[in-house]
Amino acid sequence: MIFQMTKLLAGLAVLSLIAAFVLTDNGNAADAGETIAARVNRPFTIVLTSNPSTGYKWLANFDRAFLKLESSTFENPPAPQPGKPGKQVFTFVPLKEGETRIKLKYKRQWESSVAKTKRYVVNITAEK
Repeated sequence: MIFQMTKLLAGLAVLSLIAAFVLTDNGNAADAGETIAARVNRPFTIVLTSNPSTGYKWLANFDRAFLKLESSTFENPPAPQPGKPGKQVFTFVPLKEGETRIKLKYKRQWESSVAKTKRYVVNITAEK
């Protein structure tokens, strides 16, 4: 009985460490920088899971010389339920050729800590 309890406690400790790592890890694949191919004056979107009912939302940081944020909207899930996440949709319009970056932080505006970070590299070419 003591051996089983020790195994259970050890397993819970390991799960707690894994959960803490996952919740604070910003080194995910998207953080390395996903690449978006875009054309001047042709809008593109970035869609991210979001749950504003918890106070969290995605905040965009980008170079306004290269991109214009046309809209940032929230789409409810198909069957809305309290606490169920939906999608936050960012629509950007490239303004000129070149390479720029978009950094999106998932956070509560009144807190300094960030729950998640996503980075995108945008390669903008001339409209053909």
